Amino acid sequence: MKFSERISKQVGSFIDRFSSKRTSFAISPNSTKSFSQSSNDVITYVDEVTPNYPIQMFPVLSKLALINPDFNQSLKRNIFLMNTGFEWKLEGASQNVAKLVQNEIDDWFDLHPGIANKLLRQTAIMGVLSAEAVPSFELDAIETVQLIPVAKVRFKKERIEGKNGGVRYKYVPFQILENGNQLVLNEEIYTYEALETDEDSPYGIPPAIAAIKAMYSQSRGMENLEKSTNKWSLLGFLSVVMSKFKPAPGTDLKTHGTQQKEFLKTSANEIEKSIESGLLVGSEGTKIEHHSIASEKSTGLKDVMQIIEEQLSSGMDTDLFILGRPTSVTETYAKVSSKLFLMKGENVRHPVKRFLEKTLTLHLRMKGYKFTRLRASWKEGRPLNPEDDALAKKTNEEAEKLRTERFLSLEQAGVIDLDTVAVEHGYEKAFGTRISKNALGAFLRALGIDPLSQEGKALVNTYEHRLKRNETETGGSSEPDFTSSDENDEELAEKFQKKKGSQTNVVPIQRGRKH
Repeated sequence: MKFSERISKQVGSFIDRFSSKRTSFAISPNSTKSFSQSSNDVITYVDEVTPNYPIQMFPVLSKLALINPDFNQSLKRNIFLMNTGFEWKLEGASQNVAKLVQNEIDDWFDLHPGIANKLLRQTAIMGVLSAEAVPSFELDAIETVQLIPVAKVRFKKERIEGKNGGVRYKYVPFQILENGNQLVLNEEIYTYEALETDEDSPYGIPPAIAAIKAMYSQSRGMENLEKSTNKWSLLGFLSVVMSKFKPAPGTDLKTHGTQQKEFLKTSANEIEKSIESGLLVGSEGTKIEHHSIASEKSTGLKDVMQIIEEQLSSGMDTDLFILGRPTSVTETYAKVSSKLFLMKGENVRHPVKRFLEKTLTLHLRMKGYKFTRLRASWKEGRPLNPEDDALAKKTNEEAEKLRTERFLSLEQAGVIDLDTVAVEHGYEKAFGTRISKNALGAFLRALGIDPLSQEGKALVNTYEHRLKRNETETGGSSEPDFTSSDENDEELAEKFQKKKGSQTNVVPIQRGRKH
């Protein structure tokens, strides 16, 4: 008999023995995993990182952005001020390719209207840009941009082992599908960029999460106000005390009560019509009083709603002045508040710029364009204070001019070269070593010679041809040999002197070749 058969027979007799005595029993198999293996299972189970706040708040914030007036207004103003349009710069390509690329970018945006607003809105509400660039089936273009709901994104820690035996972990994004399965998101085309994160957590923090409770309190307060206005008008209500109803003699109590109710009902209808017409008439003994719900005794609701709005403003990080509240603020405070709002918007739109750079770079490479890098920059928006901005711009230009003059003086003194000056001003190197036609034209104008005249063109061509000839004679050296053309120098000087009327018969001093 095999070992397995003997074990099965013994277990069967054991069960039969307890079954005959109607005794309950439970059998638990021994664990086949070691402690270290079980620990690995537990670690794998908790690898799914969860944020430090209820993730159910994401759908709530989306709904509050639609129905809460203050949140909706702050969001719209943020998008309106931040979406100023893009300027694109292509690096590592010719001018013709740059023009073709600009047309391609314009065509792509025409096929995706409002894409910048969608990305700005998601980032402003959720504090995260979560979007995927979807390529076409032929892989020849980016067909569309799909916004991945932030509430559906989860992260897991992935173990990475290096060649030298080192181990590190990275966060890998997943999307929760409708059926509960998890889909790995391709980070080559998917972007999850958060404005703020908690330490050791990849999840973004919604900017308005601190204002959710204030929004709820505000909605409850508005519900109470609606209930009050359904009962009484905003101006208050009337209290009418009619004179005592006198029934006909001999009327029983039941009939008396019915007639009294009909009398009050009819009187109420008549008074309501009188109020609408602006005239209210009553008989002697009728007492009419008006009670206002907005009196000094009932300002508690206003004070409470103001406190809620202040909490809401703090939670959204948007000043009440930006929301149009009639707060008593100084002009200086208004400027500072506006600047802070725009600075916050700069932070919100930065992920949008980076995502569109990444998406359009991939789109252009799929189209076959070759370049080094595609850069985007937001266009300058409408200034909130044009006079101050113009003064600041003028000051910056003057400072830049002084900076340029300082570098040029250092170059003339031999401390630095022209390439260093060019690098300090954002260029890779100086444009050539010869003096350009623009510079020659400036010299000629300083001498009173029109660079476009026949004489001016001849002087420019003579100077340029002399430089080219000198470069050819010196074996293509980048440094022109000015010392080998003393005769031409004298001819040019003579022409300049004739033009200025300063030529004399004084014999010129013969200088050496190196002067």
